[in-house]
Amino acid sequence: MRRLGRFFSGELTAGRLVFWGGLVTLLYAVLSTGVYHPDEHFQILEYAHMKLFGKPAPEQLPWEYGLKMRPGFQPMIAYAVGKLLLFAGVYSPHLLALLLRLFSGALSMWAVWSFGRAAVRRGWLGPSGRNWFLGLSFGLWMLVYLHVRFSSEILAGNLLMLFVSFYLLSDRDRGVFRRGLALGLLAGGAFVARYQIGFALLGFGLWMLAFDRRWRMPRHDAVRPGGDHAAVADNHGAERAAALPDVLDRQIDRLSHVSLAAVVCGTLGFLFFIHGRSGWIMR
Repeated sequence: MRRLGRFFSGELTAGRLVFWGGLVTLLYAVLSTGVYHPDEHFQILEYAHMKLFGKPAPEQLPWEYGLKMRPGFQPMIAYAVGKLLLFAGVYSPHLLALLLRLFSGALSMWAVWSFGRAAVRRGWLGPSGRNWFLGLSFGLWMLVYLHVRFSSEILAGNLLMLFVSFYLLSDRDRGVFRRGLALGLLAGGAFVARYQIGFALLGFGLWMLAFDRRWRMPRHDAVRPGGDHAAVADNHGAERAAALPDVLDRQIDRLSHVSLAAVVCGTLGFLFFIHGRSGWIMR
């Protein structure tokens, strides 16, 4: 009861919650068997197996392979891990699936922990709210079970959460190029893993434009009762004109952030090209 009271009061540290959450995630990764959805096998592991061993033959693969309708991002990850296991002489399809589940679980924990930090820093959650968020994310059995699935939905969701968390946590005035490169890779990776995530990226971009702008034109206070409306309007126009050079200076200062957007768009476009050529990657 005492520990439960500490949990509700927010006194329990995030580190302990992450530690126990890590143990639960490890347990699920080791003990989980089979797949949650057939696509985890037929659209990822079977593609990687074909690349590693030459079978099944391409004509025996699902029809999406021939039409290049599926991204090659996750099959490439599975292929790379399988290649390392072959090089070490310890390859086993069960070991490959276990390592992929461990990778997905670790990525899920990193995404949840990062978003919790970002929410606290932004003031959206207090210590108690943070504990609830981490406790439910790492304690609800269905969430932990999904955390370890190596599926496109889980991978894309984790990369999207990391993208948002990194944006909220990073300093926009330092390391602009590195920040833009990291954001572009995360956004592009999420899109390549699951192209439907583009709608979420669009929504986040609209939020950035509407609610997270760095400057606004100065606005005059409301007209006081009995005041001279014409004089106030003249003063308002004069203040806006006087503030224009300062606004332009701020726009010039924002040129570095334009480079951030360029890096994001360029990286996203490159990964989109990879997505479109997924069949070529796996051949």
